Amino acid sequence: MAIEVRLRDWAWAEIASVIDSALALIFALGEDTSRYRLLKYVDPYGRTIFNRSQMDDLLSDLAIRYESLQPSDDDGREVIRKVVELATICKETTDRFLDFEGD
Repeated sequence: MAIEVRLRDWAWAEIASVIDSALALIFALGEDTSRYRLLKYVDPYGRTIFNRSQMDDLLSDLAIRYESLQPSDDDGREVIRKVVELATICKETTDRFLDFEGD
């Protein structure tokens, strides 16, 4: 199981991507997700798409998630850092989307 996060343009072409095989973006069953605005809606078995106007909320969620990971979770922290990079590009560029696809 993994989540692939793709930065896409208006024509749906992939610009960049990262694979979360560490499952840093997925919440454990019963985990409290009330402090997350968007990340809690990522479907681990389907597709979730966020647009430029949602990036501030997503970046806030990613910061919270990063801090919630164990300091020894190097793989998870690296995934979050890479998704932050994609989200920042999405925020700063028109006609960009973040496409989260689970399997």
